[in-house]
Order: sequence, then C-alpha cells, then structure tokens
Amino acid sequence: EFFSVVAAMGPRNVVGILVGYTSCALIFRLASRGQWLRTLGVASGAWVVAKLCGGMVDSVTTVLFGFPRKHIRMEADRVAPGFELVGKVFRASLDSGMHLGAQCVVYHRGTRVVDLAGSVSHPTTAGYTADSLQNVFSTSKCVTSVCMAVLADQGRVRYSQRVAEVWPEFGQHGKEDLTVAQLMRHEAGCVRLAETVNSDHLRREKIKAGAMSDVLASQVPKWPSKGRREYHGDTRGFYENELVRRCHPRGFTLGEMIQDLSQQLQCDGVFLGLPEQQDSRVAELVAPPPGWGLVNAMFPRWLGGQGHDSLLLHVLVSLFQWYEEKCLPAIWSHPSHGKGEVAKANAEVTRRVEAPSSNCFASARGLARFAAAMCDAANGRKSIISAEGYQQALADPTVDGLFDGMSVTTQFTNCGVNVYDD
Repeated sequence: EFFSVVAAMGPRNVVGILVGYTSCALIFRLASRGQWLRTLGVASGAWVVAKLCGGMVDSVTTVLFGFPRKHIRMEADRVAPGFELVGKVFRASLDSGMHLGAQCVVYHRGTRVVDLAGSVSHPTTAGYTADSLQNVFSTSKCVTSVCMAVLADQGRVRYSQRVAEVWPEFGQHGKEDLTVAQLMRHEAGCVRLAETVNSDHLRREKIKAGAMSDVLASQVPKWPSKGRREYHGDTRGFYENELVRRCHPRGFTLGEMIQDLSQQLQCDGVFLGLPEQQDSRVAELVAPPPGWGLVNAMFPRWLGGQGHDSLLLHVLVSLFQWYEEKCLPAIWSHPSHGKGEVAKANAEVTRRVEAPSSNCFASARGLARFAAAMCDAANGRKSIISAEGYQQALADPTVDGLFDGMSVTTQFTNCGVNVYDD
C-alpha cells in the first residue's frame, strides 16, 4: 500500500514530503529548546528547498533513478484569446497527477471558447477523447433541474403547485401540501426509503409501468432536527422522475426528456439510462491508491501535497462514506454496494438504470451545452427555455442547511440549483 501511494504521487511530491517531515522534526526540536532564530531559519530553508525540488526533481530522478516525466496527450486543445490561463491550469492539473484524464469546456456569450481534453500515459486512458463519457454523479442533478425548468416554462407544472395535484397518491403521511419547489430544494423529508429499491425497477420500462410509484408515494417523511432541508442524494431524482413523466406531454421519463433536449441542442454527450451502443465511449473511473487522499491531505501544496481538502475534512468525509456504505441499508440494490463509489459507478447496471440524481453519463461538451442553453436564455438568445422561464427557475433562493447537524448553508432555487454568493 505504501509503495502504491508513493508511485501515484510521483518523485516530486515524495521529495517534498521527505523535506516536510525532516523540517517539521527539526522545527519542533529547536522550538522546544527556545532556539527561535534557528527555528525560523530551518522553516525558511525548508520552504526554499521544497520550491526548488518542485522544479528540479523530475529531471534529476529521470537520470539517476529512471523516473520518467508524465507524458500528457491532448486530444482537444482549443482556447480562444483571453482564456489562455484556463489551458495552463488544465495542463498543470494533469501534470500534477491529480487526474488520469480530464475534459474542460467553456461557453462565453453563446460561443465555445474553451475545448480541452487530455490524459496522461496510463493503461486506462488509451481511448480517452473529448467525446468520452464519464459517470458524473451529482452533476446529474443540474441536468434534471434544467428539465424541470423547461417543463415549468412550458406551463406543464408550476413551482408553487402541490405535488399531489399532479400525483394524487403522493399526498399521504404528511406530504399533502409539499410543493414542487420544496421537492427540488431537498425539503421533501424523504432522504431514505423504508425499503431498498430493486435496481430492476429503475429501468426505464419499469419506471413507466409504475414500479416505483407506490414505494415512493407511501414513504413517511422525516425532516431534520432544524429546518426542513436535508440532502436527498438519490431520492430527489426518483421523485422528480415520477413527477416529470406525469407532466410531460408525451409521458417521457427524465432519461427520455434528456435525449429529446439533447437532439434540440444538437448535443450527443449527456445520457440518463445509457444505451448499450454508447458503451464504447465510456471512460471508466479509476480509484486512487489506498491512503492517497489521507497522505496528500496531511501536507500543504508547497510540501508536495496534492489534495484540496484539509486533513480534518478528509477524515470526516471518509468516516461518513464508510458509515453510509457499511452501516446503512442501500437506497437501491446494487451488486457493488459496499465496494466504494468507483466500483458502483463503473458497474454495467449503473449505466442502464435511471437514477436521475447520480448516474448521468456525460462529456464536458455535453454538460457545457446544457449549461450554455440556460445562459442563452438569460441573455435573450433563442434556447430551449425563455428568458422568463430562466428567471423563474432561479427565483426564490431560500437559505437553509443541507446535512442534519452540520453547519453547511445552501440557497436552493425553484428548480433545485444552488446559488453561490462567491
């Protein structure tokens, strides 16, 4: 395990961490003796050495020990004038070892100004291109929020409307007055279900046959100790799918609606319920070596660390994920339950079902096209939604928490996207 972590980090970061450990030991020893001038000198020297190592180690170790520099392959490399820094940061992220493959697409005022895709030499990245599809987890919620915004803009549903008006069976056990906006804001009180859902019931044909309806409608809500909002990681999408197929003029599920909107946008990069013929485009995710995140969270970037999280945050998130995987019943049955999120994301069953909050498969080009459509509406350009519909979708951001017992503040709007002040 130790050597797998070292191999993933690369020589530059190994030297940085060795410098860090040695420096910390000296600094504590000198400080404990009250030798403050020497303490300051060692700290300053460690910083200089670490910075020099960052620029020198790769070339030295290639000669002495045979560590090669990473070979970066750019499959798409188009950056408009004024956006050069985006390309620089993108390449730096690949060079750092944080990613094996990545994509980045930006639209500005209706024009694609950044189109980047690249990978490093690795057995899993041989076929990685700008059109490769990846499981995008909760980014799926943004796509389904766009779908709800389009239906509201067409007058098929209102954000202030009670869900039970569209889906009468939903109106039981205290959910009678729950509105569409509250459902989209994670305020339905249905974070977990009374029973684990059979994954076969999440296939499109089963959803349309009503396999999920009774289970979801009969759920007894349970709200957090403070406020009404609690993150519906999977279940918001289940409820939204039932609502959408009752509102859509052709009875589409969210997966079918996404395909219909993709055709309107001339986009071939977002799927919910992936067709088998698209399997060749899927880039499977690769989990980092065991301990990689913990090791990197222990050190700042100038001492070789590559993580963005603090050590405390990393430990808390890891404990929560372990608890959710090992101690709580699965929300929907999955052959990879308990084996980690990456194994679940790569499984064949994940590709086929419609779990709208967490299992869209998409490329950056596809996601950016959906986002650009909303921006087009905001700026008066022809789009899948009107300017008024866009404003209505992002109206009424309400402040509340997100996880019961944690001080995380969110501002979800009518269509279920969060507004960020910064």
